[in-house]
Amino acid sequence: RFFAGIENWRHRPVFDYYTDKIKEIKGQYPEQKAEGFTLKITPDGQYQVLNHMGNDPKNPSDPIEAKIYFNNFKEIYAEAYQNDFHKRDSIEASSPYCEMSITDENGDVKAITIYHMPRYERSKQQYDDEGTPVKYDVDRYFANINEGRDFVIIQKYVFGKLFKKYQDFVKAET
Repeated sequence: RFFAGIENWRHRPVFDYYTDKIKEIKGQYPEQKAEGFTLKITPDGQYQVLNHMGNDPKNPSDPIEAKIYFNNFKEIYAEAYQNDFHKRDSIEASSPYCEMSITDENGDVKAITIYHMPRYERSKQQYDDEGTPVKYDVDRYFANINEGRDFVIIQKYVFGKLFKKYQDFVKAET
């Protein structure tokens, strides 16, 4: 037995970078703008983090946390292609959860736009602790990849380590 549909056979990489090939990572959260950041490697090999407005932080970034984050972008794959999803247009018209891009050493940019996946009958969590139905699936998201040509499902299990915020890279003031 096998599936004849081409999308079931397609390779599903989203990001696959070695640390030394990444020049810059941007993470923007349209619903929480202050959480956005740009993380760069300077010509002298130091890490620099900028806030969502592109300003220098007041405190230096934690180089260990930044280095760990850069290492997270190897072998990151989508779960499945959903290019023929009947509600794709309405999902894409909603506010994204996260917009992420990587600029490599050659200046090429690879971007992903991530959207909440509405809860559906197969979502593992249907209700919150108070018994109210949850609005979104807590384990999966929809995303646009390949310059918007492909619509995919991604898993929080795989992508969760990429969902860092500005404060994760900046030392707390003492």
